[in-house]
Amino acid sequence: MPISAGDLIELLDAAGIRRALVLSVAYMYGSPNRPPVENEYEKVRAENDWTSQQLARFPDRLRGFCRFNPLKEYALAELTRCASDPQLHFGIKLHFGNSDVDLHNPQHVDLLRQVFRAANEHRMAIVVHMRSSVTPTVAMKPGFS
Repeated sequence: MPISAGDLIELLDAAGIRRALVLSVAYMYGSPNRPPVENEYEKVRAENDWTSQQLARFPDRLRGFCRFNPLKEYALAELTRCASDPQLHFGIKLHFGNSDVDLHNPQHVDLLRQVFRAANEHRMAIVVHMRSSVTPTVAMKPGFS
């Protein structure tokens, strides 16, 4: 069950915290490590929109970052859409592991360059969760993890 902005503000107040950064979980719809979803991009948009609507309730307390899988065909469109959103234009958070980003794959690196370039053009901050892919690509030797 999602936590509303009102619930978050109560938690922040109880902890004596004035402001917070909220990260959408929209990237999960584009994760190749989860079962495919119908109308994936529609769901990514809806999740980013829900996050924006929640943030709009407390614009002096909450800031938000847009999220999406940077390898998806809709990545640049969603970044551009979020850049025009008053609540999400602050930045993006990318999760390389859950997006199956492979930094040894030249095609993936090129797609990331495009996303980074677009974020820079929109003056959006970028946060990257660098954990490696959660999809095994190489068999591990016994005793190694």
